[in-house]
Amino acid sequence: MTISSEVRKAGPFAGNDVTTSFPFVFKVFTSSDLEVVRADEDGIETILTQGTDYSVNLNANQNTNPGGTVVLTSPLVVDTTLVLTSRVQNLQPTDLTNQGGFYPKVINDALDRATIQIQQLVEQVDRSAKLPITSAADADSLVADIVLLANNQTNINAVAENMDAVVAAPAQASAAATSAGQAATSATNAANSATAAATSASASSTSAGQAATSATSAATSATNAATSATNAASSATAAAGSATAAASSAAGVNLPSAAGQALNMLRQNSGATGFEYRTPEQVRQDIGASQTSAGFGHFRKANPDAVAFSKTGNFTVSTATQLFVEVNGVVRTIASATAVTMPSATTGTDYAIWCRPDGTLEATSNHTSPPVANSRKIGGFHYAPGGNAAAQAGGNTTAQINEFSFWDLKWRPNCPDPRGMTLVAGGFWMDIYLTGVDAITNGSSKFNVVMADGSSPPKVPTMFGGNGSTTYGSYTWFEAMELATAFGKRCPTQQEFMSAMYGTTEASSIGTDQGSTILNAAYTSRWGVIQSTGVLWIWARDRGGPFASAAWNANTEGRGSEYNAPNACLLGGDWGGGSASGSRCSAWPNAASVSTSTIGSRFSCDHLQLD
Repeated sequence: MTISSEVRKAGPFAGNDVTTSFPFVFKVFTSSDLEVVRADEDGIETILTQGTDYSVNLNANQNTNPGGTVVLTSPLVVDTTLVLTSRVQNLQPTDLTNQGGFYPKVINDALDRATIQIQQLVEQVDRSAKLPITSAADADSLVADIVLLANNQTNINAVAENMDAVVAAPAQASAAATSAGQAATSATNAANSATAAATSASASSTSAGQAATSATSAATSATNAATSATNAASSATAAAGSATAAASSAAGVNLPSAAGQALNMLRQNSGATGFEYRTPEQVRQDIGASQTSAGFGHFRKANPDAVAFSKTGNFTVSTATQLFVEVNGVVRTIASATAVTMPSATTGTDYAIWCRPDGTLEATSNHTSPPVANSRKIGGFHYAPGGNAAAQAGGNTTAQINEFSFWDLKWRPNCPDPRGMTLVAGGFWMDIYLTGVDAITNGSSKFNVVMADGSSPPKVPTMFGGNGSTTYGSYTWFEAMELATAFGKRCPTQQEFMSAMYGTTEASSIGTDQGSTILNAAYTSRWGVIQSTGVLWIWARDRGGPFASAAWNANTEGRGSEYNAPNACLLGGDWGGGSASGSRCSAWPNAASVSTSTIGSRFSCDHLQLD
């Protein structure tokens, strides 16, 4: 096979005390090639042991359906995470000998092993610190800087603590200044009182000798007290000045309103004279980030290289990766392996998957009206009347979800309406059903409707002059091309047809005209295309085979003429084709203007993957 995805990791999956099964979609050769890592709430990682901590269910064919499921022996608990990756040994076990026989699979596996080993290295390198390619520094200097930061963690923490002190300094300094000023005022008043007492005592001394002596002594004491008070006042005044200066310096921090402080970050201002606050958007600009706070956008997957949903039973669905979904103005985070609430199952129905405003997921058969107000449609799938082919012998009659029909907003058919289609080998989408006569009402792919052919032509789409009820009157190659265009699709090429119909019962046909798009399990393909061969010829996009005569042929129903035109190709065989029918059956004898009861259509389109 080819390895068409660079994904070499699944997760991180968030624990919820319930989930034990975790899917992955990358190829491995054996279950021992997996590495399962669990991280606790502190981020400490443990490599789990197969057979003790978990078991592995690998998909049967890692070439066509890579991956599988890891099943833990106990549920992943809350506040822990799980990541799945591979650790294929860095060895090359393939030995090609001179003149020896070997199969292409041997070479493909050897090349796959080398690719996987490269992907493992890339996954590890992507988690490493790297210098910009234009940097003149070397790896040793980068390591030295990292070590220096680690060795100075204590100092960095101290700086952070000092920042907190700086923020608190203005209020503390102002309080100190106020207290010092009050102390100075009190000391000055005390000095004035002491001086007055000394003057009064001196006057009294002239009247009485003994009293004068006592008064003089008291005056001396008072004078000393006044001197001390004056000194205290000077000290207090100096302290007040220092406190005021400190307050002024600290006030250089540009503080936002109290309501906004928790949302901002403090940094040294451009003049290096103090600090300033930066808003979240300013911080993002400072570090070169281009996204806004709603950085996840409207819809994002942790793994953009796979569809968002997976089949967990015949009619059960869960998320295959972590999702970030904006719904009703709020971005909801939805863990991998989150179950989708399912309705009652109806065979042959296309279901939409909605994200409700509370972040829960629900499937409904209504693609236009949400299950609750403000829900958002984010994906869908088809519930088929039978299962897909496991080998080249058709499918079965067990109704179940077609696992290749899952789509989401960033993984889907590249056409306006994704319903009723299946993804073929990860490369393009094909209608599950043959085109119906009421395709302009039902869509181009619908279960249990009258199929369109030359005897029952389809209705004309309004964009090509239809009024909702008029039919083409025939069903030629020209008309099939036109109808496909109305759906943003195309008639398949022979190459697309051969791939999409792989798995059908080859070299046989059903024997009678089925008339409607119903199940005949023997002719279901690997990808779930129903009535894939041996039921009705379908028009191919290709033209070729014998050319018409070197003359103008007015076979286009009045829309010009063709000159020396090639025939149009038919694919698959009809109900009477017998052993001629099959995935590689093609016929080139007819002009593009032929219309018969044995020729219909089925449409395809490109795969659209965003991100």
